Amino acid sequence: MPTRSALVTGLAGGLVALTLGGSALAMFAVAAPGARPAAASGLTSVHEARANAALALPRPDLGLAEAETRRSLEQSVATPTAWLRLAYLEHERAGGFSPAVALAVRRSYDAAPYGPDDTPWRLTFLFDNWQAIGPELRASALSELRLARAHNGGALRGLPDSIRDPSGRLAATLALGRYPNARPPAR
Repeated sequence: MPTRSALVTGLAGGLVALTLGGSALAMFAVAAPGARPAAASGLTSVHEARANAALALPRPDLGLAEAETRRSLEQSVATPTAWLRLAYLEHERAGGFSPAVALAVRRSYDAAPYGPDDTPWRLTFLFDNWQAIGPELRASALSELRLARAHNGGALRGLPDSIRDPSGRLAATLALGRYPNARPPAR
């Protein structure tokens, strides 16, 4: 016959396993593309997870990702990641930078001008489209890059190498001060 402490330990372990298993199952059910649990359908995080899952599919479902992103923004307009995802989706639909893409990026800046979680992706996206963006977004990108460099420069060390647009790569390189004889961009 098991001792009392062994019984309590076994029950506690079973409860932990049941809780973790149930939580994992619930997370999968809520975040799966196409899932519609009524209790969770109004949560921004659920729509964010569904949008990300739709983009992570072997054949990304851009329509579902956009629908879930728009639902997320209906719940909370101050979600910079959702605005950036919408900018990406608009960019894919238009085949390049468009006024709708610019608006979504500006909204991401309204939500989080210097959001450390969104900064690397946003800067790469803007510098990759450097020739197509206007002066306002260029100024925002350079300002964000300078601030990010001052606070966490090491995280941006490889940024210029990841930029495909030659003019954007040059602008980022100069703004980061990688060339010792280069002058910083005029303010």
